[in-house]
Amino acid sequence: MRIEIRGRLRRSRDWNQAISELEQEIETVEDVEQRSELLFEIANVTEEIVPERERALAIYQRAWKLFPENIKALTRARQVYGELGRLEMVAKVGELELKLRNNDGELAALVGLAFLDSGQREKALPFLHIALEARPDDLDIKDAIAAASYNEEGWADDVERLSDEAEDADSSTAGRMLLRAARIVHHETPEDERYEQLLKLSLVNNPQGKPANYLYEKLLSTAERWTELEAHHDRRIYAAAADSEKGGLAEQFGLEWVQRFKDRERAAKFFKLAIEHSTIDGAPSQFGSLVAAFALVREILGGAGRWDEILELADSILPVLGDDQKLYIALQSGLIAWKELADLDRARRYFSIVAELESDSLDLADFVEENGPLAEQEPAEEEPAEEEPAEEEPAEEEPQ
Repeated sequence: MRIEIRGRLRRSRDWNQAISELEQEIETVEDVEQRSELLFEIANVTEEIVPERERALAIYQRAWKLFPENIKALTRARQVYGELGRLEMVAKVGELELKLRNNDGELAALVGLAFLDSGQREKALPFLHIALEARPDDLDIKDAIAAASYNEEGWADDVERLSDEAEDADSSTAGRMLLRAARIVHHETPEDERYEQLLKLSLVNNPQGKPANYLYEKLLSTAERWTELEAHHDRRIYAAAADSEKGGLAEQFGLEWVQRFKDRERAAKFFKLAIEHSTIDGAPSQFGSLVAAFALVREILGGAGRWDEILELADSILPVLGDDQKLYIALQSGLIAWKELADLDRARRYFSIVAELESDSLDLADFVEENGPLAEQEPAEEEPAEEEPAEEEPAEEEPQ
């Protein structure tokens, strides 16, 4: 099924338009289970090629509402909301999913933490207790329960005690203590300056801690402190140990900037970093939204006339891409070299890659029609004409 959808995209001039056409055609499928499955597959592909996740999310939701037993559509929607930092939606969708998965402990933990950090601590507690039954030794869950069920009359004393004890604790424990204190302060006095201070101290001890980072990023974005938020993301990428981790963070931040913070230029910056880091370990296939990332980088850098920079990025990743990603990148690069730079030799190299992967490409056909074959055919060498044997002259007769 997915192969058929990808084949349709390969032959299309505009992949976004092809997605819309496929959505319309699926409406004619009478079997609701089959139609739901087709929508799920289209949503998967949409994630790969469209930078904004809201389009894929809408299709996932349609797939689930059409056939509620298609739980994987609901699961993927919840995961995408998590990637975007939309914890209130993680909690809402996760709560629905949990009813269908018979109070799964791992999922209950995700839902409970999402409710807690989206400001709904009363709703968080039942889910956190379900999670604790499944994971009785999990310190993060215990801390979350403590942060959601503190003594409201003595909360200030609790915060002071946790801050003091954190000074003598190891980094991991200190990070958890300070996060717990920050959560309490935020529930009681959201505008208190101590909230930001405690989050920063927690991050000093645990720079990549997800809950503290989410809360700190939400604080900065709510206050529209965009330069500080960008710098925070830069520091997180710099502090990551492996290139695969750096690439994963850069992809996450790109998605957040384009969807959550509505800043396409900063999104393009982080997507470009994600693409660059994805090639260092030679495993860009792990970068599922590489095509979507490249599309946004092309849009922003192309708008500034930085076409050569886009092609340099493409050249760095083409040798290690899988067929579908390679086709899209080569096609876009060929169009840039042809239409924007008028560099036909370079365009031919990119379109030669396209020809190997999808000979029916409409853009390839346009290029060949206007500019001739991709490779000039060498004239056949003429074979030398065979020499006819010379006629022997009759021997002269000697005079008698």
